Amino acid sequence: MRGFAPLAQNSSKRSSDGPGGFAVGERHLSRAKAYKPAAAISCKSVGEHYDFTDVWTIPAGIDFAWRMVDDVASWPSWWPDYRFAEVISDVKHGPGTRWHVRVKSDLPYTLDFNFTVVRHEPPNYVRTRVEGFFEGEIDWRLEALPPGTTRMTLHEQTETKWALINLTARLGGRRLLMSNHRSAMRRGETGMKAALARGYVPPDLDVVPV
Repeated sequence: MRGFAPLAQNSSKRSSDGPGGFAVGERHLSRAKAYKPAAAISCKSVGEHYDFTDVWTIPAGIDFAWRMVDDVASWPSWWPDYRFAEVISDVKHGPGTRWHVRVKSDLPYTLDFNFTVVRHEPPNYVRTRVEGFFEGEIDWRLEALPPGTTRMTLHEQTETKWALINLTARLGGRRLLMSNHRSAMRRGETGMKAALARGYVPPDLDVVPV
């Protein structure tokens, strides 16, 4: 789960001078005063929208794979892009749990964002609401596959909020940003498989007090 400041507003100012900077005559000025402008058009910036779907096939049963996803605090130990993860809410597990994370992928910046668990249905589904660098929803859906494997589908629908990132996307860098996402997800899948291969056993937070 990534796990992905509004743009500066441009404003134009009309002077009381006429075309070319000459003062308008009294008759024209009177008309200008009588003119009622149309409702102002909002200049509020809109971020770039992204809709990603990533599928991992993990060599573990669904209960074990769920525990890997559920144990967010341990993500930095096997997902190299996640540099930091901590709970910042009084709720420590399940719906209402709020996490603060820092993520660094291929591009030269680190993302700080929060996400809150809004649905938590072990061992099949978890949905989160993200805010910070981007806003939107990210969810994981797990499906058991024989023999002893699990399909994990991550779906992200977000809108980026950093002015520089939005400008980069609009100037042709969108594909670079999408490639950055794909690289992070590949490392996540590879890291999870490597952790399982070396015998990592995630805690079962649904039965262990947290």
